[in-house]
Amino acid sequence: MSADEEQVASRPAESRPAKGRGHSSNLVLKMIMQGKDIGSIIGKEGSTIKQFRQESNAHINISDGSTPERIVSVTGTKDAVVTAFALIGQKLEDELKSNSKSNTTPPVTLRLIVPGSQCGSIIGKGGAKIKEIREVSGASVVVAGEFLPGSSERAVTLSGTPEALETCIDLLCGVMIEFPPRGHPMPYTPHKLQQQFGFYGPPQGFGYPGPYGMPHAFPNGFMAGRGPYGGGRKGKGPPPPQPGPITSHTMTILKGAVGSIIGQKGSYITGIRQMSGASIKIGDSENGDDKREVLITGTAEAVGLAQFLINARLRQDGKSPVVTDKDKPHNAENGDAE
Repeated sequence: MSADEEQVASRPAESRPAKGRGHSSNLVLKMIMQGKDIGSIIGKEGSTIKQFRQESNAHINISDGSTPERIVSVTGTKDAVVTAFALIGQKLEDELKSNSKSNTTPPVTLRLIVPGSQCGSIIGKGGAKIKEIREVSGASVVVAGEFLPGSSERAVTLSGTPEALETCIDLLCGVMIEFPPRGHPMPYTPHKLQQQFGFYGPPQGFGYPGPYGMPHAFPNGFMAGRGPYGGGRKGKGPPPPQPGPITSHTMTILKGAVGSIIGQKGSYITGIRQMSGASIKIGDSENGDDKREVLITGTAEAVGLAQFLINARLRQDGKSPVVTDKDKPHNAENGDAE
């Protein structure tokens, strides 16, 4: 990305007035993107992000490019914010389609940043609100169990079609307006950190057991998806109930990308299993085929998070994104889960 494009994307929000909005009704919704992926929503000479700003009437600001992770901040009325994220989600799906070698497109995944004081309202009593958001929108929603490093904010990972994500974000924004953040939130700021497991964070805290036998969040705030909250009580959420129905998802990757997923002595695939709570099995190649099938089994949340982590690991290693061939329900009685 050129310096001019960076300047356009990172221009302070205050210099881009939006039409027809009162300050009192504004809200801010942020998300984390990998630096390698940010160019898709900026566009050549900033053309794409300019279009998004004009069509949504939202302020869209992107943090500077000196860190591996970038923060995308969207400010405006609820409608403006939802429209902006709908445009971003559609653009990301277009990118997935252009990189896919199959007729099936992987789900779009967004990592939102939400003040920790609002996460309880998103989860709701006994998980009622987050269950409602999932059922109404059709999107997967996983709330991290711990704060993002050095902040009082938590990651909320969404996965689904652009339409499902738009509905999901509309519902989330409604909750965030009804229950504003309390106190003075300490915002998450990405830092240049040691690369690990396709993300960035210090080596300590890698997938050690947490409450209820679940792994703690990684340093970047991800949490295993065994329960519908994606987190244990340490993150102030209610204790996770019994896992939901078991689903299996088969992904197809190039044979040369297997090593990126497995890692040295199985370190990466072990981390993905622990982090997502899903079973992951890589099939053998047949008759010299240059492709391998990866079978992911677990709850819908666990499978969605495992898919995201595998794709992120491949992108970090400069490999092609995963091509999704099949997504079929699977009965837990059949015993695929590890």
